[in-house]
Amino acid sequence: MGISDMRFLDAFKEVVGLEGGYCDIPADRGGATKYGISQATYPDLNIAALTLEQAKAIYYTDFWAALSLDKIESAYIAGEIFECAVNCGKGAAVRIAQRSLAFLGETIKQAGVMGPSTIEKLNKWGKKDPISLFKALNGYQFARYALIVEQHPDQLAFARGWLKRIQAYRS
Repeated sequence: MGISDMRFLDAFKEVVGLEGGYCDIPADRGGATKYGISQATYPDLNIAALTLEQAKAIYYTDFWAALSLDKIESAYIAGEIFECAVNCGKGAAVRIAQRSLAFLGETIKQAGVMGPSTIEKLNKWGKKDPISLFKALNGYQFARYALIVEQHPDQLAFARGWLKRIQAYRS
């Protein structure tokens, strides 16, 4: 597959670096994963045999394009939402983005759908104050992880890995 969107390719490289190779930990509710693609999400896919190119195609089609991240002007914001979607799910990532925008003072429906209003407001904040938006996105992602561990203490084993996803904004 000839994906040429450099912003996607950069974000994909970062996510794959966080996700790693094949893993099948019984406590992981997603089941077996490879490159962050889970058996629970793709039950008909042979996860153990998944190639990096197949993972890239899935991420591009099912995450990047599905969330219209190509319409987000800031590569850092688009990449952060992509990473969050991979780890938390697409709907959760969009709700985190919408909560972040509301925290920054925007009036926005928090329905978990990446519509034109959400994209417009993400682009506004991506120009106005991208660091504040980035920190809000990371803050709400962290809050999600903390709540998961509080509600499901058996998930504590994954907390350190999740914290690697809470990253510093790079200028």
